[in-house]
Amino acid sequence: MLHDAWNDEYDCAVVLSNDSDLAEALRLVRSLGKVVGILCPVAGGPAKDLQMHADFVRPIRSVHLLRSQFPSAIRLPGGSEIRCPSRWYSSPAAQATT
Repeated sequence: MLHDAWNDEYDCAVVLSNDSDLAEALRLVRSLGKVVGILCPVAGGPAKDLQMHADFVRPIRSVHLLRSQFPSAIRLPGGSEIRCPSRWYSSPAAQATT
């Protein structure tokens, strides 16, 4: 992220994390004139160290994650099938909708 910002390869970085170890990198990226956003994967909002270096913050809600999952089974061209582990589903109802 920092390397690409330095090389002016993007205008806006969106970080999917709540790891406050990234705060310094976000600060440096913003100092290079880039817009920084955080997609927060935890309830309660992002770590304060991250938030203070972000131009915008958006939550990732459970419904977003459920809507973004692949179907529970995917058939490959050779006929074999890949199945999603049942523990990845939040509820039996969620599994039935995919």
